[in-house]
Amino acid sequence: MTTAAGAAVSGERRRSYGWAPVETLQDALATMTGLEFFQALASGALPPQPITATVGWTVMEAVPGRLRLGFEPQEHLFHAGGLLHGGVIATLLDSAMSGAVMTSLPFGRGCTTVHLSVDNIRAVRPDAGLLTVTGETTQCGRNAAFASGTITDAQGRLYARATTNCLVFDRQGHAADPDLPGRTSRS
Repeated sequence: MTTAAGAAVSGERRRSYGWAPVETLQDALATMTGLEFFQALASGALPPQPITATVGWTVMEAVPGRLRLGFEPQEHLFHAGGLLHGGVIATLLDSAMSGAVMTSLPFGRGCTTVHLSVDNIRAVRPDAGLLTVTGETTQCGRNAAFASGTITDAQGRLYARATTNCLVFDRQGHAADPDLPGRTSRS
């Protein structure tokens, strides 16, 4: 490996990983509620999502309105200052909070983040150990949902907190309300 100026870099590290095709997960989600989907990820019945393989978290718990992820910071996610990159922190919180909203939705409904606000409280250093990222739905309606999230360590120290607003919608090919004309439900 060389720098932009052509200087050699000693001690280069490499990372290689694989992921399941996103279509595999889309096909599974098409037959499940969000809660069932995240429970299948937690149990290992489904392979990790591509973003999960990239960043490196695990689904620890999925219950209605709450999703907990486990994450151990890895060197390839740190910036030159030796701290976990803020974008990784935002990605973890966004994933936990939007996942929590998904666990609150009925079959055929999905969500996407409209607004994300993250407050970093403490720097995540290489020796942070296993972190818990928790997302909790605070309100879930037909068109919008709200959630909050935290990142804590094994001693309960708070590293970051966040809030999100999500747009709630019918997933493609699904209906949220089978009683409305032209809509169908899961058999």
